[in-house]
Amino acid sequence: MNIISKSASKFVFVTMTLALIAALFTGKISGEQFMSLATMTFAFYFGTRAKSDTQDTTTTVAK
Repeated sequence: MNIISKSASKFVFVTMTLALIAALFTGKISGEQFMSLATMTFAFYFGTRAKSDTQDTTTTVAK
């Protein structure tokens, strides 16, 4: 849990994923809505992660 609390994007990703699963099982959203929202959540997390990995690599090479 310490690793998650150190990164805002990880925290948002885990929170959104759990909220979407809870909404699906309680019937607040349909399966189609779940897939759409889950896809956006995953794209956000992995998109920001790839961007930060690229910046880290660039910074490391520049040093």
